[in-house]
Amino acid sequence: MKLRFWWALTCLFSVIFSGCDNSITGSSGDDIGGEFGNNKISLSSSHSAINLTEGISVDIVILFSEPAPSSGTLSWSISSPESNFSVTSGTLTISQGDTSVTSRITPTDDNKVESNESSLLIYQGDLFLNSLQLTLNVLDNDTAPLAPISVTATEISKSHFNAAFVKATDNDHTIIDFEYAIGTSSGDDSIVAWTSIGNINSLTIEATSLTLTSGQTYFMSVRSKDSVGNFSSPTSDSIQVDSDLISLTFDSSFDSYSANFDPPDILDTNSGNSLLFSDLFNTADVSSNICLGTSSTATNIHSHYVGSGSHLMSNYKVRGRMRRSSTNGHLGVTGFSDFTNSDSYYRFRSGSGNEIQLVPHSTSFSGGKLSMVYPLNDDTWYRYEVQFRDTGALTDVRAKIWEEGESEPADWMLSGYDDSGSRLTSGTFGMWSMGPGDKFWDDFELRNLMPGDTTRVYDTAALPYNENFESIEVNAQPDNWLDTADSNSMNESPGIFTSFNLSGNKTFGSDFDGDNFHSHYMAAGSASWTHYEYSGRMRIDAANTSVGVTFFSDYPNSNTYYRLRKYYTNNYFEILPHGTTTTSGVCTSSLIVSQNTWYRFKAQVSNEGSQTRILAKVWADGSTEPGSFEINCIDANAGHLTQGTVGVWSHGAGTKYWDDLQVISLP
Repeated sequence: MKLRFWWALTCLFSVIFSGCDNSITGSSGDDIGGEFGNNKISLSSSHSAINLTEGISVDIVILFSEPAPSSGTLSWSISSPESNFSVTSGTLTISQGDTSVTSRITPTDDNKVESNESSLLIYQGDLFLNSLQLTLNVLDNDTAPLAPISVTATEISKSHFNAAFVKATDNDHTIIDFEYAIGTSSGDDSIVAWTSIGNINSLTIEATSLTLTSGQTYFMSVRSKDSVGNFSSPTSDSIQVDSDLISLTFDSSFDSYSANFDPPDILDTNSGNSLLFSDLFNTADVSSNICLGTSSTATNIHSHYVGSGSHLMSNYKVRGRMRRSSTNGHLGVTGFSDFTNSDSYYRFRSGSGNEIQLVPHSTSFSGGKLSMVYPLNDDTWYRYEVQFRDTGALTDVRAKIWEEGESEPADWMLSGYDDSGSRLTSGTFGMWSMGPGDKFWDDFELRNLMPGDTTRVYDTAALPYNENFESIEVNAQPDNWLDTADSNSMNESPGIFTSFNLSGNKTFGSDFDGDNFHSHYMAAGSASWTHYEYSGRMRIDAANTSVGVTFFSDYPNSNTYYRLRKYYTNNYFEILPHGTTTTSGVCTSSLIVSQNTWYRFKAQVSNEGSQTRILAKVWADGSTEPGSFEINCIDANAGHLTQGTVGVWSHGAGTKYWDDLQVISLP
C-alpha cells in the first residue's frame, strides 16, 4: 500500500548547527493529496549549506499531528547532485499510537549538502497519516550537554541514599538520559558506579542495599547524557552518614548472604507467640535481591534480633522495607520486645480490612491513633519507620509507611502511648508474620533516638477529658455537662443525667423514659475539638433500651452530631449521625449486645479535608480489645462535620450507664 494523506502534508525543517538556529521551510509537490509516490520536499534556496561532517550527527524527527492510527514504515533519503555527497537514506518504523519517530544521520566522512540543490524525499510506506512535521537537529559531538543545575541529598544511612536533582534546559542538545554515582568525592563512583536512571520525570533518586560507614561523608553525583553519547560534568551534593546508627551483628541488607541462609543473631520462634525456637525465616532471592523472608502460614510467628546487648536497647527507631505476596497474609515489625524471655512487645503491622495498626502484646496502649486504612499492594516494597521511646512516665510508639519510590510522609501516621503498669521500656526488635503467602524484609537500619527526633510525649494530666465519676456524689451532675430535653431539643433540662452507684461503682447514667435525650460536655474549647479519640464503656439494664455516645457535636448551637448507638429495636451498635449522613463504609458492628453487661467502646473521628472518617469498635468489658476497627465509615457530604464536643445519648425505657469516659487528641 502506498502512503495516502487525508489532508495536505505540512513539513517544517529546522536546522540547529553550532548553536545557530536556521529555519528552512520546504514546499510540497503538486500531487501531495493523492498517491504520495515520489513527490519531493525541496529545501529553500535562501539558506546556507548544511555541512554534514564526521563528528556531526543529524536527527530527523517526524512529529505527527495526531497519534499514528496503525503501524508501518516510512523511508527517507537526502540527495545532492554534487559528486562529493553520497546519498543518505534510512527507514523509520512507526507503531500504532506513536506521536514521533526519529532517524539519525551519522556520516563517516565529509559530506556537503547545498540547500539550494538538495531535497528530502519521503516515499512508499504502509501508513495513513493526517500531517507531519520534520525537524533536523544537528548536534556537535565535541560539545558536552549542560549539567544538572543542582543535586540535593535528602537522606543517607548505612543502607540507602536519597537525593533530588534539578534538570537544566539545553536547547542545543537532546538529553536522553541521566546517570548517578556514589563515592567519597564529587564525581567519584567507588561506592556505586555510574548507573543509568533514564530520562526520568520524578527527578528523585533512591539507592538501596548499600554498605556505608557511620560518620563517613559520601557524595551523590548526577550527570546528563545527550543523544550522541556526550556526558556533562557531574553535579554533586554530600551528606554524612548519621553517627546515631547502632551496629548490628548481621548484614542488614542481606546482600552478602546466599539464598536459603540463616543469618547470625536472628532467632526464629514458633507459632502462637511461642518462646520455642524454630527455623521459619531465611534469606530469599526476590528479583535478584537477597532479603529475609518466610513462606510459613502459621499465626504469630517471629524472628528476633538477639545480638549482644539487644535486650537492653531503649529509645530507638527501626527503618527498613517489607513486602508481601498475598493480601490475606500479614506482616510487621516489633520493638521493645522481651523475646525470648517472654512474649511481650509492641508491634507495627498490616491488619485486616486494609488497615495498618499498632498492636502490643502482653501490655496495652492507653490511647493514641492506633489504626488507619492503608491498603498494601501485593508484591510491592514498602518503606517504614517505627520509633520506640521510654519517657520515664510512659512508653511512646509511632509509625509511618510509604511505597518505595514515593516521598516519605512528613507526619506520623500512627501513634500510641502506654502508661500502664505493664508497659515495656526496652528490648530488641524483630519481624512478625501470619497467614498465607510470602513475606519479606530488607535493609534494616537501627538508630538511637536523638533530641531532634519529634516523638510525641503525652501528658496524661493535660488530656482533653478523662473521668471515671468516682469523685461525683450520687445523684449529682458532673461539672461541665449540659443536659437537654427530649426529641433532640436544644433546651437545657438539668438533672436528666446524674451520678449512679452501681454495685459499689460510681457511673454516669440516666433512668428517664423518653426519646432522644442528650448530655453534652461543655468545657472551654471543647466545641472546637477535632481529630480525636473518644473511649469509655456503656451498659443497659433492659432489652428495650437505647444507649449511645455522640462526637463532633454542635450542641447547643444545633442538633448535629455523629453518634455510636445501640437502638432498642436492634442488638448491635451502629454509626447513625444527625444533621448529616454517612456516604460509604462499614457502619455496623457485628457484636451482639446483652443487657446488664458493660461494653467498652473506642471511636476515632478525623476531618480529612473533603470528608470525615469515623473508626469505631465495641467489645465486652474484660475481653480482649479487637486489634482493628470493625466500623470504618465516611461522611463525604459537602456539609460533613469537622469539629465539636462529645456527649452521651439516651432513648426509651430502662436505665443507661456510662463510665471511664476519655477524650485524647490524635497525632
